Amino acid sequence: MSEYIFIADFFIENLRGGAEFVNEELIKILRSNGHIVEKIRCQDTTSDYILRNRNKKFILSNFMRLPKSAKDELHKVNRPQRLYH
Repeated sequence: MSEYIFIADFFIENLRGGAEFVNEELIKILRSNGHIVEKIRCQDTTSDYILRNRNKKFILSNFMRLPKSAKDELHKVNRPQRLYH
């Protein structure tokens, strides 16, 4: 079992677009396989949040609103997985 932080501009509960549906399906698959997945919107992600969760795996999707400080911290503490769709 792994713990994931899923970072996106929006999730299905915020906006019903194609990317948000893809994100939701991936989250469902991860959870159905016993993984813990925490969702956080880009604009709510801080460098302190990244540091507190540095031992978890990060998935980035639609991250145009992710603050530069959070992007920089992500690359220092963890190599994030990017979801392109």
